[in-house]
Amino acid sequence: MTTPTPKGFWRTTGLRRIAVGLVVLLAIPAAAYAVGRRAATLEESVLNATPPPRREIVATVEEKVVGSLEVFRASLIRPDVPLTVSFPDPVVLMSISPPVGDMLTEGSVVAVVDDRPLVVLAGDLPLIHELAPGDTGTMVVQLQRSLARVDLYGGEIDGRYGPRTRRAVDALFDAAGFPDIEGGVSPESVVFVPGLPAPVAEVTRQVGDVLEGDVELLRLSAGEPVIEVRFGGDDASIFQVGMSAMLRDVRTDKRFPITLDEIVDDTETGPDRRIARFHSVTGNLAGVDDTDITVEVDLRPSDQPSLVVPSTGVYADASGTTYVLKASPNGSERVLVEVLFAANGEAAVQPLEGSLAAGDGVVVGMAEGG
Repeated sequence: MTTPTPKGFWRTTGLRRIAVGLVVLLAIPAAAYAVGRRAATLEESVLNATPPPRREIVATVEEKVVGSLEVFRASLIRPDVPLTVSFPDPVVLMSISPPVGDMLTEGSVVAVVDDRPLVVLAGDLPLIHELAPGDTGTMVVQLQRSLARVDLYGGEIDGRYGPRTRRAVDALFDAAGFPDIEGGVSPESVVFVPGLPAPVAEVTRQVGDVLEGDVELLRLSAGEPVIEVRFGGDDASIFQVGMSAMLRDVRTDKRFPITLDEIVDDTETGPDRRIARFHSVTGNLAGVDDTDITVEVDLRPSDQPSLVVPSTGVYADASGTTYVLKASPNGSERVLVEVLFAANGEAAVQPLEGSLAAGDGVVVGMAEGG
């Protein structure tokens, strides 16, 4: 038996399904359009947005000494000076001292010839004839000063070879181990050498040599010394011929003024290396330790503190006028300044128009806002 179909119910349901499907089909494009439109609106908002304002970068003004003290290792070069003695008659060299590298000091016995000592004293004038009691003059003055330096003469430096000078000469030979020598001094017994104490650079004679006439016994590094500093391209701007510096003996912490004479190529080290050669202003470097010395170059314009700002905080207008922008709550204020010195990213300034003091802020740049 055939069951009758409820025509009204199914017909109605089918129509509803068709209506719902049409609604869904129409809603999908609308939703996609709405989403796309919203994305476009966000992109437009980003592109059309106004960036935040830029803000000033501010640095603090300081009061301090600017510049630096540059220190370089140095070498002390002493030109060789011959120690020459004149012997009118043939003599035999029985001993010679000290060895190469040792220091020859004032009052030392440098050699023994025919059982007589040859003593060295410091002096610029060579002894060319015998000095004896009763003599006067400049050579006697030099002798008295030398004997006073070795604590053998305590009298007046008067250039007169009197009893006190004679006793001091006797004491000189006695201290050297030759008490039988008395009276005066001769070119064969005393030799004056400039620049003592000085290291022995070379011994040019041997024990047993027969000496006659003008004989070079040894060579001393006792000439006017030269101070050498080796440097590279990074330090080239520091060294200028004629500049002043200080030589420091590290061992004693003593300092000596020096002047730069010349700058030459350092062919031994490399193509971009150079040598700065200084000389002593006072000329007296006796006793300086050759092995441990430095040269100090003072790049500070003054020992007095100045107002210091970063170099990026100094500006110049078209006319060449230099100024800083002093920061304040109401905006930056232009202060005209004179740049006294600039180094290592800092500038010492002096205000010319407007006020500027330690603790103030100056504009050194701009940053993006946020």
